[in-house]
Amino acid sequence: MMDRELVARILREEGYEEGCRELVTRYQPQLFNDCYRWTGNRRDALDLTQDAWARAFQLLDRWNPDRCCFHTWLYAIAHALLEHRRRKAARGHRAEQEHACRLLVRDEICPDPGTIAESRVLISQLLEPCTPVERSCLMLRHMDDRTAPDIARLLGVTESQVWHILSRAMAKVRRRAAELGVRATAEHWTTRPFWR
Repeated sequence: MMDRELVARILREEGYEEGCRELVTRYQPQLFNDCYRWTGNRRDALDLTQDAWARAFQLLDRWNPDRCCFHTWLYAIAHALLEHRRRKAARGHRAEQEHACRLLVRDEICPDPGTIAESRVLISQLLEPCTPVERSCLMLRHMDDRTAPDIARLLGVTESQVWHILSRAMAKVRRRAAELGVRATAEHWTTRPFWR
């Protein structure tokens, strides 16, 4: 059964529990993996996954299958919850910087990271000038390997805005790297094909 038909059945309350169970069975593994990559630990990933499902079932009547597939919609909900948690948990951008540190260390963007603690400090400093939207855009592209159309759909912007946001964010990272006397740590990002 297609997602469109399954959601329609759930909304009509025909086999509500079975329909919900089927949706969770289809998308739970991928959603959990996305949440785990974002949070970096199992407990937070499980919490975020559970909250995303709860929110998705609350808003199920708002899903438009002509606009995006169910997984993309669910992903957008989880990502929005993650961003909300970050803003709420860290007024000084601590949580966002921690996540960005995991992202950059994982991609080995730092040429000579030394210890993880030193890398986190460096990466936090590199990302200081970036706005939350710029950080989200970088995360979606370089952690989740999303394409410009995917990022545009998830962030609610146009593809050309995605390109502009990424370009602006990379320029900020490069300027900050130069200020800190660090080799151009962001060059790795600019050599990866963005259109795939």
